[in-house]
Amino acid sequence: MKKERIYYTVYKIINLIDNKIYVGCHCTDNLNDNYMGSGTNINKAINELGVNKFKKEILYTYKHYIPMLKKERKIVNEEF
Repeated sequence: MKKERIYYTVYKIINLIDNKIYVGCHCTDNLNDNYMGSGTNINKAINELGVNKFKKEILYTYKHYIPMLKKERKIVNEEF
């Protein structure tokens, strides 16, 4: 039995209308799974404007969960 590879990603979603960004992390076995975040604000904006008004960029990919979380926390800090 082949074990599926899990990717631990830190991503950025850009609102192409107002250039606001959302940074989050996601665990997946498919880097092209069209995941666009689960936060209330990003989901509300996507529902209002349509997914085609947003661009997703994968910033970092890790083999393990903890480094992913640490990187997200480093990016999303008080200055953010």
